[in-house]
Amino acid sequence: MSRKLFLPLVILLVAALCGVSSLFVLPPPARVSAASCAEDAANLLRNGTMAGGKTNSYGVVARRWKAFVVGATKPNFENAPNEGYDPNGSQYLWRDLDKWDAGIYQKVNALTPGQDYHFWLVWGQALHDIAGNNARATMLNRQIGVDLAGGTDPTAPNVIWSVPYYGESGFNRPEWHLNFTASGTTATFFLRAQNNHTDGRNKVFFDTACLRAVSGAPTSTPWSPTPTATLTLAPSPTPSLTPTQTPIPGAKIDDTDAAIAYAGVWQQQSNAAALNGSFHYGRGIKGAAVSASYPFTGTQVTVWYIGYKNRGKAKIMIDGVKVGVIDQYTPNLTFNLAQSFFNLSPGAHTLKIKNAGAKNPNALDSIIVLDAFEVPNSAASQAYKAVGLRVTRTPSAPPTPTHTRVPPRWRPIEFAAPAAPTPDDPTVLWDARLADLNVYLETAQVAPGAWYWKLIRADYHDPFQHGGVFGGDHNMYYVVTDENGARVANQKVWQAWPDDQTAALTNADGIADIAMWANYWPQDGPGPYNGYVGGLPSDVVRGMGLPGNNHVSFILYFQKTVQGAHSATVTPTPTFTATALPTPTQTPNAPPALPTPTATAMVSPSPTLAPTENKMDDTDAAIAYNANWSVGSDARAFNATYHYARGAKGAAIKLGSNFIGTQIRVWYIGYRNRGKAVVRIDGVKVGVIDQYTTDVTFNLAQTFGGLAPGPHNLKIINRGRKNAQALDSIIVLDALEVIP
Repeated sequence: MSRKLFLPLVILLVAALCGVSSLFVLPPPARVSAASCAEDAANLLRNGTMAGGKTNSYGVVARRWKAFVVGATKPNFENAPNEGYDPNGSQYLWRDLDKWDAGIYQKVNALTPGQDYHFWLVWGQALHDIAGNNARATMLNRQIGVDLAGGTDPTAPNVIWSVPYYGESGFNRPEWHLNFTASGTTATFFLRAQNNHTDGRNKVFFDTACLRAVSGAPTSTPWSPTPTATLTLAPSPTPSLTPTQTPIPGAKIDDTDAAIAYAGVWQQQSNAAALNGSFHYGRGIKGAAVSASYPFTGTQVTVWYIGYKNRGKAKIMIDGVKVGVIDQYTPNLTFNLAQSFFNLSPGAHTLKIKNAGAKNPNALDSIIVLDAFEVPNSAASQAYKAVGLRVTRTPSAPPTPTHTRVPPRWRPIEFAAPAAPTPDDPTVLWDARLADLNVYLETAQVAPGAWYWKLIRADYHDPFQHGGVFGGDHNMYYVVTDENGARVANQKVWQAWPDDQTAALTNADGIADIAMWANYWPQDGPGPYNGYVGGLPSDVVRGMGLPGNNHVSFILYFQKTVQGAHSATVTPTPTFTATALPTPTQTPNAPPALPTPTATAMVSPSPTLAPTENKMDDTDAAIAYNANWSVGSDARAFNATYHYARGAKGAAIKLGSNFIGTQIRVWYIGYRNRGKAVVRIDGVKVGVIDQYTTDVTFNLAQTFGGLAPGPHNLKIINRGRKNAQALDSIIVLDALEVIP
């Protein structure tokens, strides 16, 4: 995504306030460090940030990496400077109207035999682009692999591959992690993409690949592409409308049969293992269901489908009555699955299968698949031909490649009629164009006197306000300030859409940004994206997206505020700093989990968090924090608050407190994104608290004792240190407890 944001309206406003009449043009800000693992000196992969190399027969391949193509269809290899997670852009692979299987690899010759290593990929976005509509792809696999023998053939049987991932997310997927033990000094590392779409332009962006030595990490179980056995279950003992997994023999109606009516967004795909080599698939969501209807004559009908871990639940209706649900989820790709519905009255019926986003908790998505219908002894069966009708498509014109330098585009769109409501609060600065785009504000419902995140300003930037070298940004920007108008660093902000959400943390300037990929049409309703701030109740800006697939951005300003005591609106200044998205798993306030055994140092911790007269809450004035800490809230924390911050090499975060006593206990909250907190008393290092736990865990403590009676000074520091399993280096302080 582009990290160049131009703010001409803000500049004009500031100039007018200052009495300056001349116009200014901000130069594009240089890309800044994302502090990613690829930029770390400990990364054993060279050029994990994917800086482009020289053009070769494949195209532009990331420096220090080599390209590979499986099969005869070669995609285009490019460097995408406006897409990526950290500096230098990303490795971009794309091709129009064709399947392809390709990627990049790198040999590493500095491994230690017997040493454990962790290989992972942070960013691997896949897009299915038809006429400029960048939809997140669901038939485009991204995998990472390692050949411990140092071979360069991705099809070799000894390559250890991660589990295939066809989902829509592009960030820090659990599938993109491999742990292994080196068998020699050399191994080869693969980033692979396999596209199964045959329409539109299909794209993959790889960025931030990392390799580190670790200790104690369990070795990953290699994924095997061997097909699994077809799932079969015993038939029901008595005829009923209850579905069974045993198909009823009869003639099959192919998914391409003209008698099947598809509603919603369905696509046809080919696979030799499917009936007649084809199947239909659609992805339902709440408010936008997909369905398929088929008229038949008979007393029973069977639905054939293909199971996989991204499958949803298909509701089955016969003659308008719900008769069952097919849960198409299976852990592995499984063809030739079926469920039968019978004991129908003789005569004509209509079968309808439907999905509106329902899925079981283990499923990664809500896609449903139709391979065939089967109806014994029906007129349709007699008319069925072995070769079903094929759906023909007129290929759309290839969209302009991402890398081509073109003027900003503006596709005509219809504005909302009627326009969306605008905020009643006169202290909110609301861009007048937002109403026509069907974007609106939902205010937080909080009691008087309670803290919350108040939206104080919302701006809209069309393509001409971005410069447009690469077609403009397509982002939601967040600017977060505290109650005094100071920028808040390391504050989590959220982007949500109907079926999922993602988060980012503000940088040192209090700014975060998250890309938008989905488009919408304002006249048909609001866009899919909502934006708000985490940790406290928050106003929510709803209805954002790419109107008519125009590349636009929204800039949302939030301020920590007490309900009923509106502070003066702080007019933000144009000080945006381009930053890469933080890993979405940096989640200081995570879902509930059962506590784990309390960590100890020198003295066992207290078993509970019962208040004592010597316990200082994290908000106590006696505790001094440096500038980069944020306050979080959770009822399970001591006095419902905690402080958290993320240290980095060269940018330590610290806290200090003076106390009188012979022991001090540090209370904290563990989670998998936690780092190591160095503890110093009177300038001497007395221990380290490793705050990493696999689940969010409250009421953890470590005690440091054996001190001489009298006054002492405590300091807690993190400079980016963490253990090998931790996803980040955030440390948390819940309370301090002084023991006389």
